Amino acid sequence: AMAQLILTLDTTVMNVSISTLVVDLNTTISGVQSAITFYTLVMAAFMIAGAKVGDIIGRKKAFVIGLCIYGTGSLITALAPNITVLKIGWSLLEGLGAALIIPAMISLIASNFDAGTRRVKAYGTVAAMGAIGAGIGPLVGGFLTTYASWRYAFAAEVIVVLYILFTRKIIVDSTLD
Repeated sequence: AMAQLILTLDTTVMNVSISTLVVDLNTTISGVQSAITFYTLVMAAFMIAGAKVGDIIGRKKAFVIGLCIYGTGSLITALAPNITVLKIGWSLLEGLGAALIIPAMISLIASNFDAGTRRVKAYGTVAAMGAIGAGIGPLVGGFLTTYASWRYAFAAEVIVVLYILFTRKIIVDSTLD
């Protein structure tokens, strides 16, 4: 569920930080908007391939690899000196990481929770975390860009990814693990 939160949160942070990103990265509004669009395009284009990778190597492994790629992208984004590096970190790496994380997460829920109330609650929790991310993202992004830096949102994602990776033993891939 934490993974869903960070996947949603960073997009909304980017949307409210456009004007600050333009100044910080010495770029244009269309440059930042292209990074946002490219992130969505990469994620969508590789989602089916990401699901297939999970089928081949195991969903937990795909989830962990996706988290590593996503966390690396978040770190690069937090440190990005220009729009090109931001596009590599956020649009490309985070997009590819998300394409592995999302299908693996959905499949892990299906295989770890029996059909019925527990599975419904698990999917509901993931959906709720996405909604929370969408709801608080503009607030977090606005606060950070006003009082600190948009970079802290991506640095925080790295911390959340590390937490998930350190606690991954609780994730069970009942089919291949």
